[in-house]
Amino acid sequence: MLLAGAAAAQERTAGEIMKNVHVLRDVPASEWDETMAFMGNALGVDCRYCHIPDSFEKDDRKAKQTARVMIEMMRDLNRKTFAGRAEITSYGPKIRLLPCAAHSG
Repeated sequence: MLLAGAAAAQERTAGEIMKNVHVLRDVPASEWDETMAFMGNALGVDCRYCHIPDSFEKDDRKAKQTARVMIEMMRDLNRKTFAGRAEITSYGPKIRLLPCAAHSG
């Protein structure tokens, strides 16, 4: 049990290993692909919508810039309105407030 906790504490983030990561710097590197897949699925797009294939660090697509703004907006909303929590469970079922929540219908 102690080893698992030590390993988790040492895990590097996407911001530490990948190039040009701005707002999702704190995502554990091991969760990066799943995080990107979640965003794409929620928006109904694939990687090429925001990224240049084989050059993911480039900022050439406006959608990538827009995504950064939207993620920051959701983080700010969570921080100001829900004390920083991404899950609100006070009344009824869980509500997940995520950057792509408005796009998933």
